[in-house]
Amino acid sequence: MDSAGTEYTGIMDEYGNIKVPIKYESIIGENVLYMVKLNNLWGAYNKTGECIIPVIYEDIACQITEDMLRVKSKQKWGFVDLRNNILIDFQYDMACNFYEGKAYVKIGTSKFCINYQGKKIDSSNWDLEFCSEDIDLVTNFANQFEEHRLAVKLVKGKFGVSNIKSNKIIIPYEYDEIGTHFNNTILV
Repeated sequence: MDSAGTEYTGIMDEYGNIKVPIKYESIIGENVLYMVKLNNLWGAYNKTGECIIPVIYEDIACQITEDMLRVKSKQKWGFVDLRNNILIDFQYDMACNFYEGKAYVKIGTSKFCINYQGKKIDSSNWDLEFCSEDIDLVTNFANQFEEHRLAVKLVKGKFGVSNIKSNKIIIPYEYDEIGTHFNNTILV
């Protein structure tokens, strides 16, 4: 905690070795990738404690899909690899993670799918009202709940959980943190 009362967090392994420095406002993830937040910007560390994505992005997906990470810069979404090389430029108002070689994106009112090169491959045959990454434009974490069709969201500074398909609130937005899902239990 600093003199202003701000609490910081980091990650230490079972041997007492610091994997992620104790200087971040928030850390999300475990074992493979840790998303870190500092001064309202996001970055990522890998499981060995190496900072692989610098803390420069307005938002970040909490899920690696098809060796890409979705990140937001200057109010636009793009895709980087795990060395922060830009693979698809920042141009989308909304972007879903890649699945089977394509990602659903929006530019203004245009909705379409792109391939790994960022090329439009079809107009949207899908009529998605939202994808899990588009539930809340301020902050949304697609994470370990996906297989259960749930998504963690941060609304007005508090975490909760909603159903991806119906957007029904499962856990009210009143928690400072939400942890992992295991054996039908969610750590809050």
